Amino acid sequence: MAYNKPSNTDISGVHFKTKDRKYYAGCCDGEGVSRFLGAYKNKIDAFMAYKERKEQVVRLYAKEYAGLVDDRVTETLLAYTVPLPDILAEDILT
Repeated sequence: MAYNKPSNTDISGVHFKTKDRKYYAGCCDGEGVSRFLGAYKNKIDAFMAYKERKEQVVRLYAKEYAGLVDDRVTETLLAYTVPLPDILAEDILT
């Protein structure tokens, strides 16, 4: 199932469906296709699924292009982490 919904949560990779009251996570697979990652009861779990997959995709690209790009680019991509959105940080802290 392709996942190509605009976010209505202000959280990258997360969309809320009022019909079933769940948060849906999706992420590009690195080949231009958006993939469904799952339906979750809360936005934090949905975001964490997105974050994990996005970081995997970035690492895959880093390894694929290693040796073809400057080593600093590869190192930066391998170290990349998706930042926690402020809107989720507020939820976690409260």
